[in-house]
Amino acid sequence: MTTAPFVKRAWKVGRAAYGTTFAIMLIIGLGITLTFAVVLTTVSPEEVAKDVPHLPPEVAYTNFKALFLMLTAITVALFAGGVAAMVMGGSIQ
Repeated sequence: MTTAPFVKRAWKVGRAAYGTTFAIMLIIGLGITLTFAVVLTTVSPEEVAKDVPHLPPEVAYTNFKALFLMLTAITVALFAGGVAAMVMGGSIQ
């Protein structure tokens, strides 16, 4: 049984779009994660204390780091889930 030429072409185009989307998702996910990592490592307690004057600097800094770590974990989980869904969708296709 031979496959029609248009089916082969559609399959090639679909794989290219799938690979492009996969690469874009990975780049965006890595960019966001690296941005969060840079912010976490470069911010100082004094900078955070200026923005939150009603808390002691140590508490404000601890809360800030906890919030950013949570955001980083959520972002990584969302992008990992998206990539896993794409891989499963591509393998089912």
